[in-house]
Amino acid sequence: MSRLKETTIDVAKDFSDMPYGRSSVDNEFNGEAFRKGPLLKALHEYEIVVVDLTGVMGSGSSFLDEAFAGLIKYEGYSYEEITRRLQFKSKYKSVLNNIERYLREAKSK
Repeated sequence: MSRLKETTIDVAKDFSDMPYGRSSVDNEFNGEAFRKGPLLKALHEYEIVVVDLTGVMGSGSSFLDEAFAGLIKYEGYSYEEITRRLQFKSKYKSVLNNIERYLREAKSK
């Protein structure tokens, strides 16, 4: 299947400006819902997915871990594929560093 080249998910506009938690027990706009909804859909349709977190009011660790490392833990993606196909934008370097750390941790398991 041929994929389209690139798309951007603006998390604040396309999902929630305040995503948090791992699952629906925590909140409607949680990491699992983001991963299984807009993120997997975009990965199926596009080669490169830019995840824009600049408009969110916060990016909790449980949301980031579940949404992005969950691709490796639960969806069968490799660390190499995720780091090649996903790009992240955030106002905060700490958010980008945390995502990278969660992906590395998922890779090592």
